[in-house]
Amino acid sequence: MSASTEHRKFNPEPLPHRIFLYGTLKRAQTNHFRLQNKEFGRVRFVATARTKEAFPLVIFTRWNIPFLLHSPGKGQQVYGEIFEVDERRMKWMDDFEDHPDIYCRDKVTCETVSSDVIECSGRNDDVRQSVVSDVRYDDADDSRKLQSDDVTDDLFTEDDVIVDRYKIGQEVEVWTYFLKDFLPEMSELESYSSYDSNGDHNKPYCLERFISVEDTYEGLAGRKRTREPPSKDNDL
Repeated sequence: MSASTEHRKFNPEPLPHRIFLYGTLKRAQTNHFRLQNKEFGRVRFVATARTKEAFPLVIFTRWNIPFLLHSPGKGQQVYGEIFEVDERRMKWMDDFEDHPDIYCRDKVTCETVSSDVIECSGRNDDVRQSVVSDVRYDDADDSRKLQSDDVTDDLFTEDDVIVDRYKIGQEVEVWTYFLKDFLPEMSELESYSSYDSNGDHNKPYCLERFISVEDTYEGLAGRKRTREPPSKDNDL
């Protein structure tokens, strides 16, 4: 008996905060697995989006870290993903991004694009969409069959696509993490409309930077920490 695929959609109550992610925490990127740990709070993908205003999205340091420079009107509109998070996950995000020592969390207006993930090579002129199905259930597997009344928030993982939250093209005010105090030469770097660690920029993100994370501070305008660093699992 051949298996068929059923697509189910649901729209639970929103979590209290919305965050626009443009770098390694996006789905299919190097650090996304960290969002899947429920110990640090709840997180839910809701839409792909782009910033309404242009900003430079650059890759810098020897670890090839993506930074969104707080230079409104420069660069281009940046594509990323909007996630809803709870209070505990918001605190985790601030620790992960070293807010306010390196990145600074601030509000930005985004325009929703779709409920599909953005894939791209990293170049400004190569933004490709790859459809991600909402939820898949194999009809041949009785244990995974659901009735419509059974579709509740508890039955889904953090990576399930939530539909009908926003209309395409809707403006949404969300949090994101900017680099506000940066070296002047960073403004001269190539900027991208969408980030992919494996893009054709040939600057893959390096997880091994955790070994000497203090160097990140020394490489960005010579800043020093104002608080104790978070644990390795929550670091940049």
